[in-house]
Amino acid sequence: MFVVGFLNELVCVDDKTGVDLKVSLVDPDKLNDSSSSNVKPVEGLEKTLKVEISAGDKKKVLDL
Repeated sequence: MFVVGFLNELVCVDDKTGVDLKVSLVDPDKLNDSSSSNVKPVEGLEKTLKVEISAGDKKKVLDL
């Protein structure tokens, strides 16, 4: 399961913000149970994942 958002919502031109990404392993038999004992964060993804930010025809790829 993953959730993606901005650190500061709503994003407007010239605002400073960032990407908020949370990735967790969830027991497939308990998908509706969001208790902390069922959700385990995935660690170390920042070493391999990148984020692409786009606005109109402009794009930029960044490390997490």
